Amino acid sequence: MLGHCFDGNGNFIKTSLEDRLISIPIELLRKIDERVAVAGGDYKAAAIRGALRSGIVTTLVTDDQTAQMLLQT
Repeated sequence: MLGHCFDGNGNFIKTSLEDRLISIPIELLRKIDERVAVAGGDYKAAAIRGALRSGIVTTLVTDDQTAQMLLQT
């Protein structure tokens, strides 16, 4: 998510990668009203679920199979 790392529960993880990112800080990202994520594929369901749990995503654009997987768990 914009290069920030997070776990399956949606908790952001501080890594050395962040020192090399050109990205908006998470604190500022949270202040944006509409935050759209575009991701799909059943192999990405766990990562998408983590992103949703982070509270950052306000709108998800995905395929129907992935959406069904996310709704089942």
